[in-house]
Amino acid sequence: MTVSARISVDLPPADAFSRFVGDLGAWWPVHEGYSFGGDQVVDLVMEEHEDGRFYEVWDDVFDPPKRLVFTWKDPGWPEATDVEVRFDADGDGDATVVSVEHRGFTFAGGETEAAGYRAGWEVVLDRFAMHSRRGS
Repeated sequence: MTVSARISVDLPPADAFSRFVGDLGAWWPVHEGYSFGGDQVVDLVMEEHEDGRFYEVWDDVFDPPKRLVFTWKDPGWPEATDVEVRFDADGDGDATVVSVEHRGFTFAGGETEAAGYRAGWEVVLDRFAMHSRRGS
């Protein structure tokens, strides 16, 4: 099955293309339900090159140097999850405890997915620790 639609705009093709791609976040009907993030979406981006990505920018939390919170959704999952990464001083403040809490595995099969991600986050944090060692 194929779905088609068309409209005419009063712009030359080069300008129409440029505005379609470059102003995507200004005109795309995000808050009318045409997005995955809904009210979380603050912008849409289409990278202007071959093999570029088309993605939504969400209003995740960026609270340096304490924490960051972002949404994580595997393409095969029916719903998104949330990841919170905290950076807490350890001892006299010369070290940091980095903690990850990945929440929201409430969908069917989520328990299995959570177990895999628990192991995966341990690998990710271990790599971060290796990278962060002084002199590395």
